[in-house]
Amino acid sequence: MNQLVIKRLVGQDLAETGSDIAPLILDEYAKLADAYYQLADLEQARATYTEALRIAQKIDAPAEKRTQIMHRMADIDMQRLDWRQAIRVYEQIRTLRYYWWTEAQFPGGIPVVITRTG
Repeated sequence: MNQLVIKRLVGQDLAETGSDIAPLILDEYAKLADAYYQLADLEQARATYTEALRIAQKIDAPAEKRTQIMHRMADIDMQRLDWRQAIRVYEQIRTLRYYWWTEAQFPGGIPVVITRTG
């Protein structure tokens, strides 16, 4: 898809475009970021991945999709030797995966067992 078309679609309020097209916009944005990455334009790729993550959070995309985008962002940060930013992203991934796992395993929350000793 053309970069200008993607940016215009994303520029619209995602609520206006409908819930069925929002994941398509996210996928196209991720593809655009991948293209920048393959062209070795890391600055533009990082900015596009950041925008894709913002969209993913706005439409409440699955945790797997968000972690995939964040792994790519952290990879770029490591290539740019921006270790602190890479660590921040990896910490976000860890937190997101933890909450995703606990919600999948315990939909009502983590059960707490209190035992009395002594």
